[in-house]
Amino acid sequence: MTSESVARSELRIAVVPGFEKSMTWPQVRYLVDGVDLFVVVHGDSDWLGLDPDTMLDPDAPLIPNESGRRVILLMCSCAEIGCGSFSASIEWSPDGDRVVWTAGRWASGESDVVVVPDSDRLDDWPSPRSHPLCIEFDRQQYLDEVARATADRRWETDSRITARLLADRLRPLDIVVEPDFRFQRCSPDDRNGGIRVSYLSPTVRPHSQQLLTVDSLLTDPVARADDIAERMLSVDPQRWAVDFPPKW
Repeated sequence: MTSESVARSELRIAVVPGFEKSMTWPQVRYLVDGVDLFVVVHGDSDWLGLDPDTMLDPDAPLIPNESGRRVILLMCSCAEIGCGSFSASIEWSPDGDRVVWTAGRWASGESDVVVVPDSDRLDDWPSPRSHPLCIEFDRQQYLDEVARATADRRWETDSRITARLLADRLRPLDIVVEPDFRFQRCSPDDRNGGIRVSYLSPTVRPHSQQLLTVDSLLTDPVARADDIAERMLSVDPQRWAVDFPPKW
């Protein structure tokens, strides 16, 4: 099928409750001409979309780069990309007038990334599985919709605001927790209370993490983030695991 024979579709992006049907863990859903992408590629909607802070962040994984890139759009309902994922190649059309989602692939065992490196295997379990995905969007409508969804943060709960602001404080510091743990993310831990801070080491062993749980008695999300940051930074980072152990 040539690109000229593919009708242009309309993209709408929605942020809805995700894992455990909670807005603490929202997901991004894609409506293609009013039909959920999950239904388009899978026949039902059991799988989850990824977090809006991941899919709608300033790095804009939904916007193709010059050569195109493979982006994970859906994941297993357990909310683990490594358990199962669906990715598509997001590319510009040759004339640059359209955004094309093509070459759908089901996979498992992916690392916790959204833009899949070209060198990564995409079909290691249980067998190669592709999907004949071919969706073309009008360039301007697509870019406008991604921009609209990125700017609309009404889904963000107070605990999500705190986690985002705390991450903004910690990330630029580039603190290394021995032996080689580096900042990965902050996320709300509403089940146990507090904010979970994750440091990841690529060298200790693959995907090895050091998890911390931190909190504040303050309730305003901005003041709470500032207070948590000050508490953490007043302590030697090599003691964080002792002073701020994770809650399970």
